[in-house]
Amino acid sequence: MINHTYIIYSFAGSALGIFLITVFIRLGFVSQSGDKAKLYLSTLFLPVLIYIGYFWIFNKPCTAELLHVDSFLSRLCAIGYWFLDYLIPVLILILFLVLFKTLISSWYTRTLIKRHRIVDGNIYSTLINLVETLCEKVNIKIPQLIIIPTTSIKAFVFGFRSQYLVLSRGLIESLTEDELLMVLAHEVSHLKRKDFLTNWLSVFFRDVMFFNPLVYWLFNKYLAEIEKRADNDALELYNKPSNYALTLIKLYKIKARTSFSDYLLASVNPYPSFFAGTSVLEDRVENVLKFNNSKTSVNRNARYLNGFIIFVTLIILALIC
Repeated sequence: MINHTYIIYSFAGSALGIFLITVFIRLGFVSQSGDKAKLYLSTLFLPVLIYIGYFWIFNKPCTAELLHVDSFLSRLCAIGYWFLDYLIPVLILILFLVLFKTLISSWYTRTLIKRHRIVDGNIYSTLINLVETLCEKVNIKIPQLIIIPTTSIKAFVFGFRSQYLVLSRGLIESLTEDELLMVLAHEVSHLKRKDFLTNWLSVFFRDVMFFNPLVYWLFNKYLAEIEKRADNDALELYNKPSNYALTLIKLYKIKARTSFSDYLLASVNPYPSFFAGTSVLEDRVENVLKFNNSKTSVNRNARYLNGFIIFVTLIILALIC
C-alpha cells in the first residue's frame, strides 16, 4: 500500500541526505571515490527503507486528522494527499514498464550467452590471456567472455551466479593491446566489487521514486563515483595515468553507429560501464591524471558518516511525519 507519507519521506530523506553528504565532502571528511559512492548509494535507498520501516513495521503514517489542523504538518500532508492522487496511476504504469524491461533483459541476456559466448579460444587467445592475467591479479573467478558483432563501442559486465564480460567487436578493433588492457582492468574492477548488483538495485530505487528529481541527481553522482573508483583500481594494476586518460578520450571521440541491439544492451546493463555518460568524462580524466601510485588507505570515516546520515534522517522524519 502506498501512503502519502511515501512522497514526503522521498523528498525529505533525499534532501537531507544530499545536504549532509555535501557538508561532509566540503569539510574533507570524505575524499575517495569509493567512499563517496557508498554515501550516495545509501542516501538513494534511505527514503524507501525509512518508509517501509515506519509504515509497515511501526505503523506510523501521518494521520488524516492532521488535515483539519492549521499547521505546517497539515499543509505537508495535504500536499502529499494531492500528489498521491496523480502518482498512483503513473506508479502502476512505471511498475509495468519495469517488469517489461526485466523480461526483455532476461530474454536478451540468454540470446547473448547462446549466440556470442566464446567457445573456441583460438580466435581471441590474446584477449582471453589478458582477462585471465587480470583476474589472477585481483583474485576473482574468470568471467565468461561474450563478443557481440557490432561496430558500436561496448564494454560491460553482468551476471549474478555466473558472471560475463561483454565486449563489442568495434571496441576490440579500435584499440591497441595496451589500451584494451586498461579497459579490461576497469571492467574487472566492477566484477570484483560486484557493481552490477548494486547498479540494478540503484536503478530499482530510482524507478520507484521517479517523481523525485533529487533521486536522479543521487543516482548520477553514484554512477560517476563508481566509475572513478574503477579507474583508480585499474591504475593500481597498471600505473599509466596519461595513457589511460588518452584511452578514455579516444573512445569518446569514436563515432559508432547505433543499432537496435544497442538499445537491447541497455536493458541488460543499467549503463555501459566504461562509458557512463559524456558529462563525467572531464571529471574522470582529471581524476585519472591526479592518480597517486601509492595505494589509497581505507577511509574509516565513511562507515560512521553513513550511520550518522541514517540516524539523523530517521530522527528528523520521525518528528515531521
